[in-house]
Amino acid sequence: MHLTAHQTAMIEVAREIRLALDRLKYLDPDGMCLTIDLNPPLESVAILKALEIQLPKAYAAFLLEVGNGGCWDCAERDCWMTIDEIIQHNCAELWHQSPPDFVRQFLATGKQSDAVELPYLLKINALPGLLRIGLYPPEQETYGLFLTQEGHEVKIQICLQPLLTYVVMERYTPKQWLQMHLNFLNNEIYEIEKSISILNSQQSPYLLFQGYLMGLSEARLKQFIENCPAIPLERKRNLLDEIW
Repeated sequence: MHLTAHQTAMIEVAREIRLALDRLKYLDPDGMCLTIDLNPPLESVAILKALEIQLPKAYAAFLLEVGNGGCWDCAERDCWMTIDEIIQHNCAELWHQSPPDFVRQFLATGKQSDAVELPYLLKINALPGLLRIGLYPPEQETYGLFLTQEGHEVKIQICLQPLLTYVVMERYTPKQWLQMHLNFLNNEIYEIEKSISILNSQQSPYLLFQGYLMGLSEARLKQFIENCPAIPLERKRNLLDEIW
């Protein structure tokens, strides 16, 4: 199958995300610093072609190359839908309609991002022109992550006190949407590698007790040191003896 240069660039970024996840898993096998728990990728474009719903290009690339949904950031309860959940929670007829006025108005402004408060409650399971890709248990009826057909991101939160709908919108090309997630991973990996460098140096463990390292509790830091393969065994023993 012939791919355009744009499609090739998207796939390359998606594959970089997969490599970054592998690096994260190596450095932090227990998820002490960041827990991401995605399902295996689909790896078959035929599954997507058989759908009534034509997915935004960025999310299709994510499902095929990175993971078929799962937990992107478990601490934030960001749960992305599998292909089966997308079918369950979205309607092909609504998806092919124009998006709500607040989305069209945002796109018309040319802004990179915007947030609006709507003085009414949306039914977030029945919105035209928006594909729901994120569930946030146990708040899935009041909080959702959506993409437009062009790949722009829309987060919607229903507030009961006071009664209103809070919407955050971000303008992305498909490649930019994937790149945003790659940048997030690379920043997390950089911080972990920097902390490992400190742990492997001969700096005083006093730093650890001052909370300057990694923002982990004592128990989680201990587990990180014990299981991180980037810390030599002898250095692990010294650290554990000195600190605990």
